Amino acid sequence: MIRNDKKTKINLCILLLLTFLSAYIFIPNVEAQPADSPWPLFGHDQRHTNNSPYDLGKNKKEVLWSYKTGSSIESSPAIGADGTVYVGSHDGVFYAFNKNGSVKWKVKLTEPSYDPRWNTSKAIMASPAIAKDGTIYINSASGYLHALNPDSSEKWRFPIKWHNDFWNGPNIGPDGTVYIGTARFDKNSEGSGLYALNSDGTKKWFSPEPSGVTIVPSVLDDGTVISGAANPVDNRGRVIALTPDGKKKWEFVLEQWLEGPAAIGGDGTIFSGSKEGIFYALNPDGKEKWRFKTGGGISAIPTVGSDGNVYIGSWDGNFYAFDQKTGKEMWRFDVKVGRDPKLFEGYPGKETICTSAALSKDGVLVFADVFDTVYAVDTAGKELWRWKTESGSGIVSSPAVGRDGTIYFGDEGGNFYALGDKKETNSQATSSASQQVRSAKSLPILVIACSSAIAFGLILAGIIYAIYRRRKQDNESGKKKLSIEILLIILLITFVITAIAGALGFLFYPFKQDSKTKDPKPIEKAETDQSQKAKTDQYEDEFTKNAVRIPGPIDIWVREFGETGRSCLGEVCGALKDTCVRWNKTKDNCYEMIKTSPAAPDRYKIYCNMVVVNQDSKKPANVSLDLNYITGDGITHFVQNESHKIESGNGKSLLWTYDVDEHNEGKCGYSDVIVTEADN
Repeated sequence: MIRNDKKTKINLCILLLLTFLSAYIFIPNVEAQPADSPWPLFGHDQRHTNNSPYDLGKNKKEVLWSYKTGSSIESSPAIGADGTVYVGSHDGVFYAFNKNGSVKWKVKLTEPSYDPRWNTSKAIMASPAIAKDGTIYINSASGYLHALNPDSSEKWRFPIKWHNDFWNGPNIGPDGTVYIGTARFDKNSEGSGLYALNSDGTKKWFSPEPSGVTIVPSVLDDGTVISGAANPVDNRGRVIALTPDGKKKWEFVLEQWLEGPAAIGGDGTIFSGSKEGIFYALNPDGKEKWRFKTGGGISAIPTVGSDGNVYIGSWDGNFYAFDQKTGKEMWRFDVKVGRDPKLFEGYPGKETICTSAALSKDGVLVFADVFDTVYAVDTAGKELWRWKTESGSGIVSSPAVGRDGTIYFGDEGGNFYALGDKKETNSQATSSASQQVRSAKSLPILVIACSSAIAFGLILAGIIYAIYRRRKQDNESGKKKLSIEILLIILLITFVITAIAGALGFLFYPFKQDSKTKDPKPIEKAETDQSQKAKTDQYEDEFTKNAVRIPGPIDIWVREFGETGRSCLGEVCGALKDTCVRWNKTKDNCYEMIKTSPAAPDRYKIYCNMVVVNQDSKKPANVSLDLNYITGDGITHFVQNESHKIESGNGKSLLWTYDVDEHNEGKCGYSDVIVTEADN
């Protein structure tokens, strides 16, 4: 009997051990799965549906905050579980922003790579992917896929080929596998294809593609990976399906390259557009379901709606809605209507719409064009609102939507924006909101308190009656009478409970305040605020309307005056009499050239100027920022970093210079402004 019990225990331990090992081996790596966040990946999810689970509302959005990076932004943002917004810039820096617009951290991943075709430099085009444990995956011109911890430290890096004409980026499968494509540099370059990586950065498998992988892979629920490549001989595009272990299931040949990832419908339909302008719908087995020819190329991800429609923008300037099953065009929205036709004729490639559309839970589609406008339309194609960038720059960064409905994206001017509903910040609005919350909460509490008082009253009456009956029986039988002390204790407990219930009802009931007892201080403060506003109106007209407020806890404003002068560089430079100077008349924007001898007109020194003002009435501030010069080729050149303590109500004028060629019509600029509260 003892042996049997011992044997049973051993068998039980072995069974538990095998169960544990099976779970360890076969359960997916939860940590590497996409983050449970508002927008963890390019296209929102593994299938790239662009569907947000949050409402946007139909009202027009305003700029909540913006941030100027050192170069253009082509990367689309992703949002972490804690609301941190991540995006890359062509300055080679990867940024993490807090929800209020302040920089949480930034890390330099690479130096920009020059593209002679467009006469510009690129560094980070990809959108980041965020895992459940907070790891951020991002690839760049560094030639690596970087895995970063939430504090910006590097976890690991994996070498991949990068090219400034490949819009590849990472995705995370349901089992935690990280997928990333790699580019090519010639027709048969080795190492070009699709990698599947474990969450620790080790290679799981590799599927070679001589043409390189041009897009972000999409992942179906069963683990099938949809990738994109081209034939290296004739450059005809291909949609490729791979099994979870990297084996090719099928491929579908297109007329031209893919620039945008595929989106996967709920029934497994694969939607994809290509550079020839055809929008395809493929069945899960790779057979064509339907196609539609637009008037231009397609580089956006389709947006798959739960309403049975699929949405996509084209380079022809139209944003389309199609029936998912039949491919029938439901409607189109033309962004060119009311715009100057010459605007669309001059843009290289005429790539009018490149961004994907984010679709909110309440049926609002948000997308942008390559000029300067963000559009919001409903699922019937009706325009709800439009917004133009402050810089006038184009937009190729697809929008991401936060939990509170804030829309995040960047522009080609290097500005990163947060659009949303302006929130009331004055004390009256706060008081009103508090009163509404209090009123909403007070009614159920009052009902509970009154009900409790009535219940205790009934209980008390029942207890008194029961005591009366008991005493009467005791008197008749001659037994000992019920103690008067016990009766008093019962009455006291009942009274205390009833008093507490009544106090709660009184405390939370929203009584109207008598006008005779109103505190006069808010009125005096309102009058003071109105007087102060009148005194500062003129100053605000002259300064604030031409300045930019820096997001943060202190009211810091920056006004950039740009170029204030140019002087020739020569052996005897230093005085106006022997220097040629081109002054910028800031009021009427005219230039005056003064040439004296000797002079060396082949090089110029640019004089830049800006002012930083602390408009906070109480707090001093520490302000740190980079001073730059953007040359005519669009490259931002760092000049110097300055840090200043600025007392409340004071300002600081900043001056810097940069040497350029005579004909370089660049501009002064600043970036990376950090504001913290200073000690008094």
